[in-house]
Amino acid sequence: TREVLSATFSPNGERMLTASYDGTVRIWDFFSGECTMSLPADNNVVNSAMFSFDGSMVLVASGSEIIRLFSSETGECCMSLSGHEDWVRSAAFSPDGMLVASASYDNTARIWNILSGECVKVLVGHTSPLVIAEIVS
Repeated sequence: TREVLSATFSPNGERMLTASYDGTVRIWDFFSGECTMSLPADNNVVNSAMFSFDGSMVLVASGSEIIRLFSSETGECCMSLSGHEDWVRSAAFSPDGMLVASASYDNTARIWNILSGECVKVLVGHTSPLVIAEIVS
């Protein structure tokens, strides 16, 4: 195993989500300490992972140009968001859970509609790779 990049609680505090340099995203039962699910990562690299605000989805930016949304209950990949031209470094849900912001090594940030899977905005202008995406209310 390798270093854990991030650890976050689910909204109800009953589960934890970890992203590791070993290329895994894991969901843990907080009370038992048991790993209940492991989600795949592209190219064995995990850049960021987070729960949706209702805890039903996990948003993963891993070693590719694609952002993936997984069911936190089944582990099934429910949606893939494609459009970046280089690896996505970070992705985050909007407060209402309807949009995803992504930051990429292609020097762009993008805003995605998660109902349609469409990119609704491309933010261009940076001259270096972006490393963090966050939507604040």
